[in-house]
Amino acid sequence: MSKFIPENKRCGVILLLAAALATATTLFAQDKDELVQKTLPLLNEKIRSLDQGIYPDFLKYAERVLRPDWIKTDEDLNLIFKEREALIKKFNGSEPLGRFLSDVAGIGPTSDWEKYDHEFGLIGINTVFAEGMLAGFAEGPILEGTILRVASEPYRLYINLVDAYARSYGSEYTYMDLEPEIEAIEIGESLIASFPESKYIDSTKRILYKSLFPLTDWHVLLPDDLTLVEKSDYHPFCIVGDLDKETYPCWTDIGEPKRFLDFYPKSRFHDVVARIVEEPSEIGRSKSVHLVIVDECPDEESAQDLILNYLLNGIDIPHLIKLESYAVVYRFFSDPEKARRALERIRKTKPGASIREVIPRITNRRSIQKGG
Repeated sequence: MSKFIPENKRCGVILLLAAALATATTLFAQDKDELVQKTLPLLNEKIRSLDQGIYPDFLKYAERVLRPDWIKTDEDLNLIFKEREALIKKFNGSEPLGRFLSDVAGIGPTSDWEKYDHEFGLIGINTVFAEGMLAGFAEGPILEGTILRVASEPYRLYINLVDAYARSYGSEYTYMDLEPEIEAIEIGESLIASFPESKYIDSTKRILYKSLFPLTDWHVLLPDDLTLVEKSDYHPFCIVGDLDKETYPCWTDIGEPKRFLDFYPKSRFHDVVARIVEEPSEIGRSKSVHLVIVDECPDEESAQDLILNYLLNGIDIPHLIKLESYAVVYRFFSDPEKARRALERIRKTKPGASIREVIPRITNRRSIQKGG
């Protein structure tokens, strides 16, 4: 008996193997579809019918989250989080899906919406509401058991940091409750202190900057009657960022940085925030503002890096103002004498600081993008 398989039989074996492989692939695909359809029936049906461009990515991501045995390392977790990030961007950019989901959510959320919200939560996606309406999607808790089993300690901290900051999204006045930002700062500081060589440090610092921003880069909108300010610590309106004179949507309260000081007295940023609370920037109804500028950068990211570096080193230089360039500003005031005194203070640290008088441009910040 020949030990070789005849040519005709060998071809038959190859065809049988190919057919078996094709059958297995088909069964796996059907199994995947059935898993997602059974677990996420509402999302599966609506995404497939409303946006075919997103559906394959949704199906792949959902199956990988619902069947997470393949996740063995930090790198695997990082991969699924990147897939989630890409899918969230597609959800936020899908006009037909967004229109349908907004109608279901209504001015609510409604009881019907809770079913969709539940399914989003099963795959680690939070729904964000502002002014009672669906505003978009963000990261949510995901794969807690898998993270405990697989993730390294620095990566677990980083995941907690991302989740904490994600809870800051939404609401009509986004900066009126800074508890999520305060929690994120605490986690970020712990990660940097405990694992300074971690590969997650750069990403941690980006979130840390965004969390510190509303606690440091804010200014007081002065009342028309300035005698109120002279009589007491009168801070009726504080506004986060830029040189705005309109409270909506960036209104905050001086009680938020004060809460940070009370809640987190051992923070490395405690003294920085305390000095800003003690001597905040001010803007009045007059047209011009006097900026105490310490640096100018060609791009926004470089300016943000400089500001974070100042804050990390205990220097209260918090403001980023877009002019012809991106100006890093110590303080600004409508009162030129207050600006001059601030210049004298900061020149002890930054001898090259200078004052520039500008007329604030009119802005209309109807929405706040926090996840960038």
